[in-house]
Amino acid sequence: MLYTYIAFSYIDINFLKKEYLIRLWTTALNFTKLMGVSKAVSTQLWLLEIIYLLSLKYNPKEILGDTRIKKEMHDQINVLLMSLANVCAKNTVIYFNDPQAPQQTAKFRTILPFPPNVYENFKKHLATSDKPFTMTAEDSSPRRHEIEVLMENAVKIEKLMFHNLEGETSETGLYDRYRLFSFKTLKAVGLTVIQNTYSPERLDRIIIRMKDFMEIIFPLMENKAPENQPFLECASELLYTQLESSRSFLVKEYKKNILDIFNGNVSFI
Repeated sequence: MLYTYIAFSYIDINFLKKEYLIRLWTTALNFTKLMGVSKAVSTQLWLLEIIYLLSLKYNPKEILGDTRIKKEMHDQINVLLMSLANVCAKNTVIYFNDPQAPQQTAKFRTILPFPPNVYENFKKHLATSDKPFTMTAEDSSPRRHEIEVLMENAVKIEKLMFHNLEGETSETGLYDRYRLFSFKTLKAVGLTVIQNTYSPERLDRIIIRMKDFMEIIFPLMENKAPENQPFLECASELLYTQLESSRSFLVKEYKKNILDIFNGNVSFI
């Protein structure tokens, strides 16, 4: 409900006074802090999406002089990014169902509605799931095989994310699903929400925040096991997206991690 209200409410930003912006962000952060007590991955995804949307619609850079709001905002964002990164890396112990009640009849299932960026991926899945990928015989691209592998992997990832939504109740299946949800959300909003909530001159802080959660994900990219391939590909997409939009300052910061990936003979996609 809150996300929908923020998305569709209209306030003329030309008449948005600083005092109102402070009240708006204070109220929103109070809500996200209260809900942040929950360790449910779906809740964390929604909270990050809410703060991201607020940062787009009501850019907080004008009120960063308020140290209390600035600290609360940055602390919450950092906690959410780190928490989701740990889910991606499978560092967090999660029990979707009560391990003390293996015979329970009401099993945990994927929570709906999806967070916004997960839903965007779901719509793409619905639009293409009945259309198998094919390449024409005339396509003689030297990268033909590589493209085919990429597309096959994309189909596998979509199936892990969205196949058997109602029926999947296994701990492994649910964890893998929410790992992929977390990857897709971090890819879509991670860098932008940090850039939107820091002053441009604080590039040093932006870099630190990015490295904080990416340092959790980089070791995952050195795992060459076949069962890790969907997560390796999602981690690669996340890294590529960041470098594509902020190459000027992130390449230097990630140089050692990237070299470790290539030196480890890991497929970087």
